[in-house]
Amino acid sequence: MTDSLNYAQRIQEAILDGNVIEEDLLPAHFVFNQPKQIVSGDFFWRNKTTNGNIVWAVVDCTGHGVPGAFMSIIGVRLLNEIVIEQGVSDPGTILDKLKEGVIHTLNQKDQSNHKQDGMDMVICVWDPKTNLLEFAGANNSIYILRPDISNINHTLPKARFKTFESNLLEIKGDRSPIGYYPYFNQPFETIKIQLEKGDVIYALSDGFQDQFGGSKNKKYTTKRMKRFMSNHADHSIDQQSIIFKDELNKWKGGYEQIDDVCIVGVKV
Repeated sequence: MTDSLNYAQRIQEAILDGNVIEEDLLPAHFVFNQPKQIVSGDFFWRNKTTNGNIVWAVVDCTGHGVPGAFMSIIGVRLLNEIVIEQGVSDPGTILDKLKEGVIHTLNQKDQSNHKQDGMDMVICVWDPKTNLLEFAGANNSIYILRPDISNINHTLPKARFKTFESNLLEIKGDRSPIGYYPYFNQPFETIKIQLEKGDVIYALSDGFQDQFGGSKNKKYTTKRMKRFMSNHADHSIDQQSIIFKDELNKWKGGYEQIDDVCIVGVKV
C-alpha cells in the first residue's frame, strides 16, 4: 500500500509541476505543503493569463489521501481548461466555471448525490505592471501583510474584511464551495486590491488551523494563525516555509495530523 501511495505521489507531483511557469514571472514566494497521507487533496496551482498577468490558486479538496488526490486531479484539469485553454482571467468567473465543471464531472444533481464533494479555494490574479490584485474565494480568505495596513486601498463592505493588529488584513471570499450547494446561486465576486511593493499575500487550506495539539489538545484556530502571521512579519519569504513547518510540528507534538496542510505566501 505504501509503495502504491509513493508512486501515486510521483504522478500527482508530475501533474502539478506541469503548471510551473518561468521563475522570473512569479513573485518571491514560499509553499508549505504537508499531506496527511503521502498524497494530498490540497494543492497550489499557478500559471499566467493570456494578457501576461500571474494567476495562482490554493485549493483544499474534500477528503485527503487517495480520495483527496483524485479530487485534486479534477481541480487541476479544470483550472488548465478554464485559464489556459479558454483564456478566462477574471477570478470570479474562473470560480463560476470551476463550480460548473465540478458539478458536471461528479454528476451532482441534488443534495443526495455527492453533496459533500468539492473544493474550498482562493484564486488570485496579479498584474505585475500595476500591482493590482484581483481575488475571489470559495469559503476561504486571503491575508495581506503590510507594516501599516490602515492605508490599503480598497472599497470593501465591512462584512468582507477584517484587520488584525496593525499589519494584517483578512479579505473574505464568498460563503460557498466549488461544487453543489443549493443555498448560493449568485456568481462569485471578484475583489480588487491595490498592492504596494513588499506586501505579502497568504492563502491557506484549513488543515493547520484545525489541527489538534498544544498542552490541552485543542485546535490551533484561525485566530492563533493570524497572530502567528502578524508576529512573524519580519522573517524573509525564504524562511517562512520553515517557520510554519516548525510551528505545526511543535503544536501537534505526538498527536496525529488530521488533514492535509497547504500554505502559500507571495511577496510582490
